Amino acid sequence: MLPGYSTARFHGSGELVDVYGAEQLSPRRPVLLTVLQQPLTSDEERERFRAAADQMALVSAHPSVLTVLQASVAVDGRPYIVSERCIGNIAENGRVMTVAEVLALGVRIGSALETLHRAGVLHGGVRPPHLLVTPYGSVVLAASGLAAALDLDAVPSPEDVWTAPEVRAGGALDVAADVHGLGATLRSMLGGEPAPAPLRRVLDRATSHDPGRRHGSSLELVLELREAQSALGHPLTPIEVALDGTRPIDARVLAALHPEDPGGPRGMRLASWALLAAAVAAIAVGASTFAALDRGADVGIPAVEGVRAVTDGGSIEFSWDDPGLEEGDRFQARLDGGVPQLLDAPRYVVEVVEGETVCLSVVVNRDGRLGEPSEPHCAASSS
Repeated sequence: MLPGYSTARFHGSGELVDVYGAEQLSPRRPVLLTVLQQPLTSDEERERFRAAADQMALVSAHPSVLTVLQASVAVDGRPYIVSERCIGNIAENGRVMTVAEVLALGVRIGSALETLHRAGVLHGGVRPPHLLVTPYGSVVLAASGLAAALDLDAVPSPEDVWTAPEVRAGGALDVAADVHGLGATLRSMLGGEPAPAPLRRVLDRATSHDPGRRHGSSLELVLELREAQSALGHPLTPIEVALDGTRPIDARVLAALHPEDPGGPRGMRLASWALLAAAVAAIAVGASTFAALDRGADVGIPAVEGVRAVTDGGSIEFSWDDPGLEEGDRFQARLDGGVPQLLDAPRYVVEVVEGETVCLSVVVNRDGRLGEPSEPHCAASSS
């Protein structure tokens, strides 16, 4: 037994870990002990464990990440993590979620994943059993990045629908693999019920067999889930991504974090910090992103013309010619009037259902200043 804790009660085993319930003796509180099954055998492994544990502790302050209380190595060489106690996971008892619940869950856990990725942590195991329920009913992401940091590879079972196909084939974990895991998790929580078109389009992209067609980041997935919330008439779930003052604020986040969002004080505080940070950034560069959204096209920024589309079964690829971008310029694409997406390449792929028609317009974004938008180009999926 570990010093400082009462006798542990075995809860179960995962692919790489054993989980126990225990009580911390001082201060007294119920906790979870997650112990890796494989002991550390070298100084290098122990150093990597400490570094990974430090990273996880930093991101565990996120409201949708399991809180890490302690990390160490037992006398038998096995590393362990002490975390807040949870009462189960979202997959227990065959629970099925509504579309509204799936969308809200996706935004919250996607925000948590984005926070992990910004801290340099890959999760590598996003799936329903790793989404735990606290005694207060909140859902938190259990940190699985420790095994990834130690290069401990579990062998996916034939029933594993959450691991990305390229990882199942022996490829390395990356952001795209985590995006796939979240998309597959959200789909599974619908319990086999068909998703409405706005949500289905997002999930199809997130779980695409081709990693290059998935969302480029967890944040991009979150923004599209909020777009689906808006299209379906559901309340918008606040984005919860730390603003550390050192990283440029994505224009899409500024568009998504506005004070009229529901979600209570947390969402309002985050929106306020985003606005404050945006104001500081505007002073530094001499231009405001928000001002660019409200004024006409900025003279001197090239305009995109001739958007075209190619339909291939359940997907439509929009493309256009480079009008002469300068260093730092990006394309900003808007699908059916939804949340704008920032792109580096002159192409945008969207997954659609049979008979669905979507329209895209594109504008050049130069440090938050916008050029003349293209005429919307509409295309329908092939039958």
